[in-house]
Amino acid sequence: MTRSGGRWKDLPERFGKASTVKRRYDDWMARGVLAEIRPLMAEEADLEWICVDATIVRAHQQAAGAAWEKRA
Repeated sequence: MTRSGGRWKDLPERFGKASTVKRRYDDWMARGVLAEIRPLMAEEADLEWICVDATIVRAHQQAAGAAWEKRA
C-alpha cells in the first residue's frame, strides 16, 4: 500500500479491519520484520507466474488522448 499509493480501507475484507492491518504493517516495519522476510521470499522466487497488470496504473485524462478544454 505504501509503494502503490493505495488506500488501506480498500483492502479486501478478508484481511480484517484496515486500521488493524495498517497498525500491524507499521509495527513490522519498525521491528524490521519485513526486511527479514524479503530476502527469504526472493530465494524461492517463481518468476514463471509474475504478472504486471497495467490496468491499475492511473494517468491523467489528457494522457489518454482526451480533448483538453482551456478554462477561463
